[in-house]
Amino acid sequence: MMRAMHRLILLVLFALPLHAADDDRGPRGLFLASGGGVAFGTALDGQGEDAGAFVGNGGYLRVGEEVLPGLTLGLLFGGAGGAATEEDFTAGVGGFALQVGWRAAWDLVLTGGVGVGGGSLTAEVDDGPEGSAGGSFYQLGAAYELKLTGGPHNGWGVAPALTWLFVPDFDGSPARLSTVLVGVDGFWYAGR
Repeated sequence: MMRAMHRLILLVLFALPLHAADDDRGPRGLFLASGGGVAFGTALDGQGEDAGAFVGNGGYLRVGEEVLPGLTLGLLFGGAGGAATEEDFTAGVGGFALQVGWRAAWDLVLTGGVGVGGGSLTAEVDDGPEGSAGGSFYQLGAAYELKLTGGPHNGWGVAPALTWLFVPDFDGSPARLSTVLVGVDGFWYAGR
């Protein structure tokens, strides 16, 4: 066991110089972003039937680093909830994901993430839709960044954003929830 630990430590020490050189790394460095907005969602209940739509609000926090020019890696923590538009139920969805971002063109940033999350439907009346989902959590998004302060690779800004959060059904429950957030992000890049 001790020999295996020593080999692992040596492997890590020899691998450290193999990371991307500073010139090859993304110029924006560390980033922090937070957003929120209006949530429009749909759900299937615990019996797999369409529960209807819900409207509410949601938000998220993203943190990570631009590892290569235009490519970011990070974590997303997010969720949304709301009340039904026709049936009497409330719904909520949330989770965290490993996220990849790509600066596609100009200042358009596309993101995608996979992680762990859950959601639930709670009936507000007798025989209303109920159910819960959990396990996988998916995110897709697009934002157009508008710089407010700083240089070309650092500083603060805002971004109109569109984000999709999804929790699929899992073993034992056919419930699933899908939500689209329409809102605004605030972001900060540290720069290199």
